[in-house]
Amino acid sequence: AGPSTPMPAYQETWFDRFALWYFHGVLSAEVGETRGAGGGFPGMVRTARLLSSKYGSARGTRNSARSVFQALLPPGFPQAFSLFCSLFPDWFVARHAASVTTLALAWLVGPSRINNTPVDTPLDSSHPVPANVLQAVQAQPSLLQDQGYKQGVLVERCRVLEESGCASVCLNVCKMPTQAFFTEEIGLPLTMTPNYETFECQFSFGATPKPADQDQAFDTACFKQCPTAQSLLNSQCHHLTWESEEESKKESS
Repeated sequence: AGPSTPMPAYQETWFDRFALWYFHGVLSAEVGETRGAGGGFPGMVRTARLLSSKYGSARGTRNSARSVFQALLPPGFPQAFSLFCSLFPDWFVARHAASVTTLALAWLVGPSRINNTPVDTPLDSSHPVPANVLQAVQAQPSLLQDQGYKQGVLVERCRVLEESGCASVCLNVCKMPTQAFFTEEIGLPLTMTPNYETFECQFSFGATPKPADQDQAFDTACFKQCPTAQSLLNSQCHHLTWESEEESKKESS
């Protein structure tokens, strides 16, 4: 899996290094270890792999990853931010979320750019949207754009996915917890669509994610370069499976 070209070199700013240090600290606390040898981005990815393999199920990993999200933010922030977002139209919130994503996550996933959401990713709203606030005030139908206008972000080559070489890290430490955090806690639906051949990842704000059993992202085998896969002797990683609602309830009880 992944591109045939070498991994690009990343130039980290002081903000990138600080964000990485802070995130790695919270991640390390969740898996019960202190930051030791092998720091920097590779060290953080190593800790993410530990989180992915710590639990006996994908559901456990996702719940733990959501705890990391919550620990990164001040208490009560998701509720307050959700209330703030409710003051604005959905298209406005989705479009600004896309803008912030490209600026705030470059240190983690690498370069990305704003785009329109793909036509094959259904949005919750099918109505045309204004291009900006001024056009929203003018309310002229001829100025409206197609749904999903600038509500997407395309990560050009996900740094975490490439460094980890692990589909489970992608799905259970990143994709599923992030979707759940935005959709359930912030109230802003988000669907993330990774491409395992190019390591691109499409963020679609305003699109409620599919259940895991209907998500094509789970239709993948372990990557041959994954350290965990190399120890499985060609067995399928159980963290690439999904649990039904009944199984999830049994696990949480």
